[in-house]
Amino acid sequence: MLYSGNYQILCFVETWLCSNINDGQLDPKGLFNTYRRDRRSQRAAGGVCIFISTNLHSMLSEISLSEFEDAEVIAVKLLTGAKTHITLICAYIPPNLPLDDFNRSILCLEKLCLSYGSIILVGDYNCPDIDWESMTSPGNEKSKQFLDFCLSHGFNQYVTVPTRLNNILDLVLCNKRMLISCINVAMPFGLSDHDSITFSVAIENSVEKKNPSLIVL
Repeated sequence: MLYSGNYQILCFVETWLCSNINDGQLDPKGLFNTYRRDRRSQRAAGGVCIFISTNLHSMLSEISLSEFEDAEVIAVKLLTGAKTHITLICAYIPPNLPLDDFNRSILCLEKLCLSYGSIILVGDYNCPDIDWESMTSPGNEKSKQFLDFCLSHGFNQYVTVPTRLNNILDLVLCNKRMLISCINVAMPFGLSDHDSITFSVAIENSVEKKNPSLIVL
């Protein structure tokens, strides 16, 4: 997948990666910087990962492992200028996550969103009760909390069609309206039961002088 498309950034949710699989096995050509957060589990499950082309300037955003040890969240800063950057966050919130763990995941996202600049949030948040057109949620407590988080940070949500069955579970959110374009929901990757999402980000790649495209799987 890394080499078959013209993607400069790829985000994966539910990677099922573990310590037995190293970054070199994932990207044997060494064309990407790999940022990952594997699930702490005795079996393959969950986890998130971001691949960013070495043509882009990127660095990991620190997350307190002691405070958020179970949060399946990874964040990277894309350096777009001497004093500007985009924070890219990829997260997975499992559907049956206990409320306390859900609250910690939201708190983790809150702290990452305190950084100055543009923020892009992608991933599977499992909040099917949210009506993104009206920005309302008559559903459960988790959906209401997540919607409140999105509204408080001024996020626009760009996915308008279902990504699994009749539900919009996989999201693309951004606090700068003109940054995201060319959203497309496509076929699932591999054995996934969720559709993939592709879009473009309106920044220039300082090496190739073009806008990077991104895919969420």
